[in-house]
Formats: sequence, C-alpha cells, structure tokens
Amino acid sequence: MTKPAANLSALTYLAADEQTLWLVWVDAQRSRAYRRGVNEEFQPGAELNAPVVSMAATRGLLYAFSENGAFYSWADEGWSPELNLPGRVRAVDMAGSETDLYALIPSPSPGQLPRLENGLRPATSQPFDPEGAPLSVVRYDSRGWIAVAPAPAFLTGQTPPRLHPRLYVTRELKKVRLYLFWRSTDGERIQCRRLNTETGVWHDGGRTPVLSDLTGFWITTVSRVPTLITAKRAAEGGEQPRAFRLLRAADGDAVEWRPAPLQLSELPLGVQPAEYQAAFGFNQHVALLMTAGDRAAYVRFGRTDAAPAEPTVTVAEVFADGHLAGLGPGWLQMAARLLLFGILAALLLLRRGAIFQAIELPAGCAAALTFQRFLGCAIDLVPFIVVGAVVIGVDWKGGLRELSGWALGGSGETLPPLKTLLWWGFSTGACAVYCLVMELLTRRTVGKVLTGTRLLSESGRRPGVGPIVIRNLLRFVELQPPLWVLGFVVLLSRSRQRSGDIFAGTVVVRRVQEEKRIED
Repeated sequence: MTKPAANLSALTYLAADEQTLWLVWVDAQRSRAYRRGVNEEFQPGAELNAPVVSMAATRGLLYAFSENGAFYSWADEGWSPELNLPGRVRAVDMAGSETDLYALIPSPSPGQLPRLENGLRPATSQPFDPEGAPLSVVRYDSRGWIAVAPAPAFLTGQTPPRLHPRLYVTRELKKVRLYLFWRSTDGERIQCRRLNTETGVWHDGGRTPVLSDLTGFWITTVSRVPTLITAKRAAEGGEQPRAFRLLRAADGDAVEWRPAPLQLSELPLGVQPAEYQAAFGFNQHVALLMTAGDRAAYVRFGRTDAAPAEPTVTVAEVFADGHLAGLGPGWLQMAARLLLFGILAALLLLRRGAIFQAIELPAGCAAALTFQRFLGCAIDLVPFIVVGAVVIGVDWKGGLRELSGWALGGSGETLPPLKTLLWWGFSTGACAVYCLVMELLTRRTVGKVLTGTRLLSESGRRPGVGPIVIRNLLRFVELQPPLWVLGFVVLLSRSRQRSGDIFAGTVVVRRVQEEKRIED
C-alpha cells in the first residue's frame, strides 16, 4: 500500500508485484489505473468513479480501498466491487501472497469477523476476538475476509503515512509467513515480528542496524529475497533511499538484515529527490515513487546487484499520454460516427438495390458463404496483427480487448491507448496494401485461396484497377473499431457483399457444380 505523491492537481499511487507495475491517477471524484508489464509501456485502464486512498498488488490483480471504505479489484475487465470490511474500515497496510491478500486493519469488534483455526478456514464460523489489540491481521480470499490474529497490542495506526506499521507476506518452506514491521520508539531502528499462523503467536523477526534520520520505510520482495527499503534525510537536502536484504539460518528464521548497495536510475537534468513515497519489487528492480522539489512525481528504479536496466519514468508524461489516448480528442469520436452514418446513408440512397437484389453470376459461380467471407478476412488479417504487435511492442490480446470495448461502446467516450491505436492502424493498413497488391495480380489473397473463393465484378468479369482500389481503401476503413458494425452488411446483402464490394461493384464468389438440364 502507498500514500499519494502530488502530481499537478491529482495524486499518484504506486503498487507492483514482480511482473506488473501500476500507477493510479486520482482526483476528488475518480481514479484511473495505468499498468505495465515487463518490457512494456504503461497502458491506461478503465476509470473508477471513486478516489482511491490505498492499494496493493498480487497475482496480477490490483486491490484498492476508496475514500469511503469501499473495496475494489482491477484486472483486464476493469474495476470490480469486492466485499467490504466491517464498518467499511480501510486497511492500514496490505500485502499479497501467491494465493491471498492480507491486510493490517483497525481491529473489528468481537464477533464481527470469523477467525482462522490453525492457519485454515474452519468448516463452521468461529468468531474472532482481537483481545483489545488496536490492530489485527486479516485475510481476503474467494470467500471473503477472515481474521488471522491480533497484532501486538502496543502497535497503533496513528503514525505518519510513510512510517506506519507494514505487513509483509512470503512463502518459505512451502508455508506462508507473515511479518510485521514498525519503527522503534526511539526512531532509530525498524523492528520485526513473524507470525506463526497456526498458533497465532508472534516471534522475533530480527532487527535492522541503527537507522538515523529515518523518514520512511517499505518491505518488498526483489528477486525472491525479502528487501527492506528505507528513506533518510540526505546531507545535501531531500532524501536518500537505502536497501537491506534478509539473511536466514537453515531453519528459515531471520538472522540479519544486511545493508546492500542500491544503484538508482538517473533523474532528468536538474531534478533533485525531495521525498520517496513508496517502494515495490518489480522485474528484479526496486520501483520507487519519488517527488521532486516542485512536487512533480517520478518512478525511479534501483538494483542491489547491478546497474538498473529500467530508466526513470516521469509520471506526468505517463498520465499525459494516457489521457491523450484514453480520454482522447472528441473530434475523433465524432468523425468516426459521422463516417459510419455517411457510409450507411450512401448505401441506402445510392446502392440500395445491391443490398436487396441478388446479382446474376456466371454459370458455376455463387456468392461466397458468410463464414467463407469472415474466415478469409481473418486468415489475411491475423498475421499482420501478430507481426504488428511485435514491431510496435503491444500485447495483441489486450489490445483487441481495448479495441472491442471501444467498438462496442463499453468505454463510453474513452479511446484505447495511443500505442494500441498505432498498432491497429499499422496492422490494418499493411493488410489492406497486401490485399490490394494480391487482388490486382491474381484476384485472390491467401485467405481467398484457402477458403476457395475469388473476386469478380458484378458483371461477372475480372474487376478493373479502380474497383479493386476502392474496395481495399474501404477495407481499411471497415477494419477500424467504430466501423466494425459494417460487418453486418455482409449478412444483409443478398450476394453477401461488404460495403467495399457494394461501392466498388465487386463480389466474392465460390465455385459450384452446374446443374444439368433435363429435357422432357
């Protein structure tokens, strides 16, 4: 979980697991998650109509509490409501395991939550009593929230945001281990306790060396090693991060948190770190959310074993690019709608007969079947989609989901990310050029060869250059998401022509066996 970093008029939150990194843009009414995987760029997701105040990542999901205590998760399909905590309290801290989410929360009243028995959910509900502890550890799984154990009684959540107690979860020796970290009363150390989930007893988890001028700390996993990141005041002003890695004995118990050199990615010229707001392990790096003196936010990367391979990310640029593509110019949406209505109006006014009257075709030919039309199109288009995704660097499956949401109107006024639009324009443009060349030379593409179809003019002859150019220009137009609805023209047309065929005066045909005439 993180606390926010200012960025212009909005706030920024950071969360990550080893494979996925999230930035969340938040203003007074809404939140928008930006996600990137390893070797990818940030892509914006759907908006949540509530301001997020804390979040955590696990198993490819992002979990978040809103300002009013509502609990949500975010995945490819967008934001989904989850089960709230009793009284809609918000977590002090959250951490994810390979299977579940754990949270440190203000203790519920006795009986408000069931409790685990020997680390397992019992067959019948057993009421949980926090025994007066201000904080408790709870778990969230497919069946909802369940209490794990009270936290040590001397811990409270009444601490500065960057110094509140931290929860850490890891799997060791095939068992889930929970650790709790907090700043010592003298402010010079980070203390740690480990929970035995079967007995509910806390054990000493080791202490860090003396940490003078401590201003913040976070516990995460980097390359499968528990890593403690701290922030301290720097002599030249601002803050300096430090890293400590956990050494263990053979039985898995903590022995020592040993300092490790932390190499950081370069900052833009003239930028000096003012505060570090969060730290998470991502792709063998530590991702740190940092603000500069002007309150601009950056994601800085560090490594303890080598120079970082990830460059510093300017958060304002991520949000600007995401809003350019994700919230998009209204004129593009309007232009797409006008083009769609213009094509449909032209079909009805100028070429209505081509839709409602079957074309007389030469002997041995019949209009291609609907499945042949769509299958042939897919065979021709899919290779360009896959190759284009590799060239431009997008996840083609995720890109198709984003484009489908735009085409179906599920995203409202939201456009897909700019990179997705560039990929789709490149792929469909290359496919249209390929089809143009193949049809000029042979009247057939690979898709038509494999589906047993070919191209003719409505008069039954070989189509000329003009009609082929027209149908392939309109092919590119029809393949753009807001105009996918034009695919229904193939179903409505008596000769199964798409709009490009109708305007070009062409038809895709298949061979049929000519019926023999029987004389009386």
